[in-house]
Amino acid sequence: MSEREFRAKLNYFRELIDGDLDGRLVVPNGYLEQAVREHGANFNLSESEVQRFVKHLETVYRTTQENGHILKKNFSEWYTTEKKTIDFHYWRRLKAFWIQKTVLPKAVVGSIDAVTDEIMGFLGNPKDKESWNRRRGLVMGHVQMGKTTNYSALISKAADSGYRIIVVLAGLTNSLRYQTQVRLDKSFVGKSSVSDATHTTIYEVANILGFGDENYRARYPFCGTTQLSDFNTATAGSVGAHQGTFAEPILFVTKKNPKVLAKITDWIRGLGNGAPLDGPMLVIDDEADNASVNTNVNPEQITAINKNIRFLLNTAKQSTYIGYTVDSSAKLSQCSR
Repeated sequence: MSEREFRAKLNYFRELIDGDLDGRLVVPNGYLEQAVREHGANFNLSESEVQRFVKHLETVYRTTQENGHILKKNFSEWYTTEKKTIDFHYWRRLKAFWIQKTVLPKAVVGSIDAVTDEIMGFLGNPKDKESWNRRRGLVMGHVQMGKTTNYSALISKAADSGYRIIVVLAGLTNSLRYQTQVRLDKSFVGKSSVSDATHTTIYEVANILGFGDENYRARYPFCGTTQLSDFNTATAGSVGAHQGTFAEPILFVTKKNPKVLAKITDWIRGLGNGAPLDGPMLVIDDEADNASVNTNVNPEQITAINKNIRFLLNTAKQSTYIGYTVDSSAKLSQCSR
């Protein structure tokens, strides 16, 4: 059986099983094997093929994700009310992509949706014109909890809500930065960040909402970094961004490196001729317990990466910092005073 034939039959089984389950989340033991044998009776499947389909379907229908818990202090949630007026695009297409084109179960997508709605409620409200340069939060989970999946959804919702500068601090190495850039290109940007006038790789998520609509025009964020390179002024300069002209958000995926962070900070300051931008800015710190924390005992002596994150956040009048970690013992110091 070719891979294409396998995928076609797998999608066939998923459609029939979704109809059988009618939204139920619990799959009884033995149900998937029985479903494959019954729905695939006309395919003359071998025993090994039956088991192959069952194993793939188990990754879809036996995968769950529980909602998390929130600790908060002196803050009123805004997103539940505001999202009724938001014209969702980036989140709507990512959700459709996950459901139609990946193995993520609908129940898991629903859980991600609910959890990131809660996180959004504790970010600064982009429609609030007052300065709120002190929104800080931490998302903590278990190993392999799907951090990138979670913040891909969060970034999409933040972009739809009005965040215009999005910076992802993707670890300390080039390989981690590259992996994160590729994943966000495929889930949020919609095309490869490595492109030129003659060749651009468009990913499925970009056009999933336009199926059958010849008038549909895909939208893409600006990219201040690429799969090939971390931030540099030449790449950023090609974006053509100026203060107040972000028709679409601009995404940076960068290492936690003092020199690189300083370059991004200087470039953003240059957009406002040295004055803080209106923003809003969202900074997502992947593996926030690694190198981001100010570990100096003397609070007046700040570690280089922590100091540069603070400087970056202060380039916008409105900025939110969200750290992601899987280390339950991690403690984050404030990134600004």
